[in-house]
Amino acid sequence: MERRARLDVVHDRLNLGRMDRDPYDIAILDGVLKAEADKLHALAGTGGGSAHPTGTIVAPDGDSARRNPISAQGKVARSTLERILDAINADPELVSDRAKLRHLKEENLSAIKVWLRRGHTQPRQPQFHGGTDDFLPLMTWLVMHRTALHDLLQFVPYPELIAKFLPREMLLRWGDLELCDLQIATMRQLVNHEEVPIPAKEYCRSWVAACTTEDGSTRDRQLAKDPQRWLRLRGLYTAAPMCSCPPGVTEDCWRVLHTLPHVVWAWSVTPWGTYPRTQLGSIYQVHPAVQQAC
Repeated sequence: MERRARLDVVHDRLNLGRMDRDPYDIAILDGVLKAEADKLHALAGTGGGSAHPTGTIVAPDGDSARRNPISAQGKVARSTLERILDAINADPELVSDRAKLRHLKEENLSAIKVWLRRGHTQPRQPQFHGGTDDFLPLMTWLVMHRTALHDLLQFVPYPELIAKFLPREMLLRWGDLELCDLQIATMRQLVNHEEVPIPAKEYCRSWVAACTTEDGSTRDRQLAKDPQRWLRLRGLYTAAPMCSCPPGVTEDCWRVLHTLPHVVWAWSVTPWGTYPRTQLGSIYQVHPAVQQAC
């Protein structure tokens, strides 16, 4: 007896309706399956829901940013996403994880196309037609145009995978530029802060002028992160933040650390997401999860 027939026998004996009692309607399944799955996970206490439970995030400035909707195939359990992100060379061990990774990459690529269609294009920006070959040229351009990059990372459903598939050299360069942006912004804030002594303001003003001459060149970045300059600033103003690489943190980790606020989907709702980014060094030293992410 076929399995389907055996199920009919069981249903008859339990006085339950047979499976073909109602017409098959995929729309009903779409509306009911997720709710039923959530109920089962809640009863089991497994917390196996989607890794990204909602399409809305809260940006650091308090504004809501709508992410591109995730399709049914693009949804993923948190445990699965963690295995994918932890996989060496982005090559998961489980066959099912590899298939899911393909779906997640397709979600991101589709979201990038939608984002570009909404007017996020500029002269000399590389063309993107939705293929993986178009991804790196676009990201190379976006790393140099970080306002647009930040906007894109708030729109794609899986920003973690964007960073995961960047070449290490590009990721480190991006982190170095984010760090330089933060350091220069910090100096400018001190110049405009009423409580900062005049000598410290003048020091920051001349420092900003010195490290903004070549649009984020290697020389600019070296000047902005010079630890001796930050120590001297602290001597002029004891409340000044220390934005140089702290002891015990490698340069590579320090750079990657400054990309995390943009690529960790839930950064703003984590304990460390509530602190100013000038305190990333302290956050790194006391939070093992942040150390592991770097």
